[in-house]
Amino acid sequence: MDTPIVQDFMGTPIDEDFLKKLRPKISRLFTSYSYERFKNFVSQFKTKEEFILYCVCVDYTVVELASETSLNDEDFMNKAISGDLRAFEFASEKLKDSRDFVLDAISKTHGYVISFASERLKNDEDFLLEAAKRHGWVLQFVPEKLRNRDLCFEAVKTHGGALQFVPEELRDLDLCREAVKKHEDAKQFVPKEFLKDKDIWCAVLYHNYIYYGSVPDDLKNDEDILKILEDTKARLAKIGPFHLPRFIDDERPFWENRLSRCCN
Repeated sequence: MDTPIVQDFMGTPIDEDFLKKLRPKISRLFTSYSYERFKNFVSQFKTKEEFILYCVCVDYTVVELASETSLNDEDFMNKAISGDLRAFEFASEKLKDSRDFVLDAISKTHGYVISFASERLKNDEDFLLEAAKRHGWVLQFVPEKLRNRDLCFEAVKTHGGALQFVPEELRDLDLCREAVKKHEDAKQFVPKEFLKDKDIWCAVLYHNYIYYGSVPDDLKNDEDILKILEDTKARLAKIGPFHLPRFIDDERPFWENRLSRCCN
């Protein structure tokens, strides 16, 4: 037998309009619930904002149903973003223009967050440099005219895959080496003339020995290359055959936070 219907948020009347807008967004969670039973479930939460945060992992757009006060509240938006970083889309204009808030969100989640920042911040070179130090993927959303070498170098230092967003004229050997050090797959964005560089291949093989077949023939018997090859085989053998790719390490804080928010 169903629990008696309690149609309020701990004493505050439930907004029927809110429920009607909310239910389609999260319908797959409540496919077997009648509308009355759905209301009864919602009523267990202290506030509608609390319930919205509960549902963020199912559909981040539920955040748009929060009050203006909540969308301007750092604590509420931090919790929403930890559930799904795309929730930043609905943050207040004040928060989108807050240097500290945006940088903190990038640090906790992903460089993609910068796409929701204000135009002022996205054109502030000092801010962009600091953002690139938090997560290299911000480079994708930086206007091309602002992608200078210093910014690009910081970006690939934190995420090698950001090399794909570096203007070709700025992809010098040192920058490419730095990118591959961080992420072996960055080699696909390295100019062909640098794919003969021993340091590039040493960095690639350090991450995974399976790329040895792609090493240029004149480097395959190089003493340093062979040593790194054997060292990498030994190191990965200790982890096991199903080791995590290197790039997961870069994203681990984001995914651990996301999974914790969704599962707890």
